[in-house]
Amino acid sequence: MTDEPDKRNPDKVDKNKPQPRRPGGKTKRIAITAALILLALLLLGLLLPVCGCAQTITGKVIGVSCGETIAVLDASN
Repeated sequence: MTDEPDKRNPDKVDKNKPQPRRPGGKTKRIAITAALILLALLLLGLLLPVCGCAQTITGKVIGVSCGETIAVLDASN
């Protein structure tokens, strides 16, 4: 066999000849995985403070509208 490609069938691959590695492969997968993990941590960091802003208020309910919204009279009016 020669090193020249088969002119009749250029897509034919010689199974005995070592093929060059494609660029990217495992390194590309690792980079994509790292980027996804970084994105998930960033989103978690942005959403975590929102979860911790609940407050407790004490007062007298003076009105209810639409079944969900209440008006409360507290110490500061």
